Amino acid sequence: SYHEAMQNQQQKINNVLHSLFDFRYGVIPYTSTRCPDITTSIDVLTTGRYQRFPKIIEESFAPKIVTDKEVKDALKKINTYIELRMLTEEVIPPAMKKYRVADGRITFYVDKEFEVVLTPNVAEENVYWAMLDLKILVQSENDKFGDDVDLSLHENQIEHIKKFAQGFLNPPPFQQQPSESSKHLPLLKLYDYLHTLCLDAQLEVLYQQAFRLHKTRWSENLVVEMDPTHTTLRICYWSGVKKTAQAAQSMQQSRRPNITSGAVNRPPINHDVIEISIAEEMPSKSLIHSTRSKLSKSNWLNDASRVKSGVINDGRGLNYPRKFLRARWSGLTGELANKWTILDWEF
Repeated sequence: SYHEAMQNQQQKINNVLHSLFDFRYGVIPYTSTRCPDITTSIDVLTTGRYQRFPKIIEESFAPKIVTDKEVKDALKKINTYIELRMLTEEVIPPAMKKYRVADGRITFYVDKEFEVVLTPNVAEENVYWAMLDLKILVQSENDKFGDDVDLSLHENQIEHIKKFAQGFLNPPPFQQQPSESSKHLPLLKLYDYLHTLCLDAQLEVLYQQAFRLHKTRWSENLVVEMDPTHTTLRICYWSGVKKTAQAAQSMQQSRRPNITSGAVNRPPINHDVIEISIAEEMPSKSLIHSTRSKLSKSNWLNDASRVKSGVINDGRGLNYPRKFLRARWSGLTGELANKWTILDWEF
């Protein structure tokens, strides 16, 4: 019939459509040939590499190889920058005059205190000093009562000190930029911190040595005291001997007849005391150093206007060091009695 003929024709049309659809998406994609990349082929064949590779990807996976000559030239430029900066910008304390510039870094050496290695962070827009290495040189001499006092710091302590000291080298935030009258002086701040740390270590050496001596047969004749702030050490010696002598003297006087007319009131025997402390202010008069420096006198000026940039060998206006060890001994008489003496001892 006519209706059946139309259904058969529609079925054939649908079969043809399905066959064409399968041929289009199932057969043709596997039989087509892509156009060759002539440009890339020419680059690879002629130069041996792909010239149009994005630079940001290339630098991430394959950084540029720096030659030895480029390294030497870069270090030479950094050395020149450091020397010019030390001559024209930086203000350093007299104790840090001994420095050496080499291999893109500067090494400051303070005898019997510390050695620090810095380098300029030229990668930043505002160039500042970056600390590379730090060595604390404070140590005690060997004694006859046992092993040497060990003040060595482990790696974590050194890293903590370096991290804290780096804060003095970093430039202040933009909101706290110093004015011309209060210029940012990183090397002075670094020296203040490390010098104070070394003074604390030197005083600790004396305390440990005296305390170990107290543990020997000197236990009755030596008293060692440290104040809570750990800035003053007080050593009283011959205390037991003098107590015995005073008791014997009192007993001897009690046995004598009491003659009021000829009696002599003798003062009690005091302990011999040595006090060593960390002073935080520079005295107004000239400083008297130890015998090792032949009692040399140094005049210190308090005029802050003399502190200028680039003054390497002239520390007269810096009023440094601002902290130092001083000592006094109760056994001195005359003008030296109860007077503090600046220490410059070798530990």
